[in-house]
Amino acid sequence: MIKPMLCETGDLKDLQRHGYVGELKYDGGSRALIIKENGVVTIQNRHGINYTRRMPELVKAAERIPGNFTIDGEIYLSRA
Repeated sequence: MIKPMLCETGDLKDLQRHGYVGELKYDGGSRALIIKENGVVTIQNRHGINYTRRMPELVKAAERIPGNFTIDGEIYLSRA
């Protein structure tokens, strides 16, 4: 199982180092992977729990992207 990257504490000096980037971390999100293999899209959180059925909008968007891939990112479940 591929595990998503997790946030690490740093400071502004880290962003000046080659190969380092930063992003804001908002509360309420969940680290997850969107995986597309042979046309099948799955979404799992950092503990391997399957979120695919909970996120149909992301599944549809990923299906439109050609090829196989893994996207590591932060997702937010809508409460609306």
